[in-house]
Amino acid sequence: MRMKNWITILVSAAFLVLSGCGVLEEVNNSLNYTQETIQYLEDVQIFVQEAPQLVSNAANNPEAQAELEQSIEQFRAEMESFEAMEPPQIAEDIHAQLLSLTEQAEASLDQIQQQMENAQLTAEELQNSELFKTLQQLHELQSSIENLAG
Repeated sequence: MRMKNWITILVSAAFLVLSGCGVLEEVNNSLNYTQETIQYLEDVQIFVQEAPQLVSNAANNPEAQAELEQSIEQFRAEMESFEAMEPPQIAEDIHAQLLSLTEQAEASLDQIQQQMENAQLTAEELQNSELFKTLQQLHELQSSIENLAG
């Protein structure tokens, strides 16, 4: 009888440890997701701040045009990387919102690139574009993401 009690205690302890690992893993996933998403949103903000000047410079400078194109491609890669992320369960709703806005921003970015190719884009047009409006909406969700970290 005494041996059965020890086995029961050991099995119970093992179960508690293993179930605790799942909770710990979910917390770690949430923290990692939060950090990566905040970094993405900060990159969005940097693009919003730098792109108008790059557009202005690119109008008369081929080197600046190349820098603008590189910046856009890098930003597009960051969007695609974000889209590939798997959110933790607690962040699924906010991730869906971010994903929707990111997809809208990608479509707007395509239009912006087409305008650039036709030399029909000014810094002012960029700042008033659907792309910038969508990127601002993305930035506004940052506080919701920060709240996930606790």
